[in-house]
This record gives sequence, C-alpha cells and structure tokens, in this order.
Amino acid sequence: MLASEPPEHALLIESPTTVAVISGCAHPGMDQIVPHVKHQMGKAVDWAIGGFHLMYADSDGIQRTIRALQALGVHTVVPTHCTGDEAIAAFGRARGARCIAGGVGTEIVIGDG
Repeated sequence: MLASEPPEHALLIESPTTVAVISGCAHPGMDQIVPHVKHQMGKAVDWAIGGFHLMYADSDGIQRTIRALQALGVHTVVPTHCTGDEAIAAFGRARGARCIAGGVGTEIVIGDG
C-alpha cells in the first residue's frame, strides 16, 4: 500500500463487477488510496468504505476529498469514525443515496450481492 506515517493498510474486495476499498483510518487520505488502488489493479474503484481521516479537516479540505473521489469515479462512499461528523454530513449532502451511513453492525451489499 502507500507509504505513510503511521503506516496504513486497506482491504480490497473484488467481484466480477465491483472493486471496493475498505480503509482503517486512511491516514494518507482516501483521495490518495483510491488512485493507488486504481493504478495497481487497472480498474476503477466503485466503493470507498471506512475512516477517511477528515476529522480535523476544514471545509475546503473536505470538499477537495469529495470532489477527488467523484472525479476518480467512486460510485458509493461509506464514511465512518475518523471521517468526522462534519465530513460525513458533507458526503451525505454531496452524494445523497450514494453515501451510506456506516458503523458497527452496519451491513451493506457490495457488487453482485
């Protein structure tokens, strides 16, 4: 994965029709992880799930990340914990039904179901 401090790992789930990235805390930024995965796999990333590490970001930083993930073709986001309440709300406003509230116990269907 990307070199970052602290080190970061992400889980990739690939089905015949979908690629999902699940981060722990996305310390380098989900806007950095997604293009790295896209380059490594040679496929678009459809889902970004997990902590987006925006809890201390200002409004401009949050909007940059929202725009970056949209430009990268991420279809659905599931921002959790360290994304921060302000950023989670901003993703909800920007993505509507393509933003799913995540958290402990949330079940989502990715890809072919």
